[in-house]
Amino acid sequence: METIKLNELYPYEKLEPSETEKLFEINKITKTRVDSKKTNIREHYGIEQSFVLYNVAKKYKCKNMVEIGTGRGTGSYSVSLLDHVKRVDTFDIIEHTKKVPMAVNFKSFYGSNKDLYNMIKYDEKSKINFKHINELNSVYLKNNENKFDMAFIDGNHTNYNIIMNDFKNCLKLTNDEGIIVFDDYGNFPVVTRVVNDIMEKYSDFKYIMVPFRGHYFKEWSKGEEEEGSGEVLCFKKKEIFSNNL
Repeated sequence: METIKLNELYPYEKLEPSETEKLFEINKITKTRVDSKKTNIREHYGIEQSFVLYNVAKKYKCKNMVEIGTGRGTGSYSVSLLDHVKRVDTFDIIEHTKKVPMAVNFKSFYGSNKDLYNMIKYDEKSKINFKHINELNSVYLKNNENKFDMAFIDGNHTNYNIIMNDFKNCLKLTNDEGIIVFDDYGNFPVVTRVVNDIMEKYSDFKYIMVPFRGHYFKEWSKGEEEEGSGEVLCFKKKEIFSNNL
């Protein structure tokens, strides 16, 4: 598998200030942990993840995305900002309206993903369909087979069968030129093992590992540039990557 650092694949300076401003705002609301010492969103080590997803969707003009593992919605909100993205379906084990302890802009907050949704000021958020993981069933798979240009897998990180099943579902849901993105390769042993097994079985696909943590904002986060881990981009059709370098 080829490794390409984030700033080599998607140089930060190619993003417009209007784009980064919106991505920063989304990360403030949906990405931070409680930390009284931090005030600037660039200080949060790893916010580049949303930039990876945004850049992939932008570069390959994806019209839609399915996500397994909503978290607080950072990835979905980021991708939805793009004009050519018309639909984002995101699944999570936690109900959209369930209130839990979390953080907003480094400060403690007790609320739900619906509360966070109401804080997001960008109208593009209306493209997002928040769903419970139980809705990712045979009916949904049948009705949406080959419908998506892009998928993001960021759900379970410790159960081999669940992670592999997430991939198989995304394989069905994405079209023949689809892109499947895996989070946390190299950081979580089971995720890494699943992706390695997928690469062996589906050797016709193109795989790129993108180390991203600290690659845009290391001077702020004071974190080292990530090496040997990151997002894995899986291109079902090799030419899609090669023709867009």
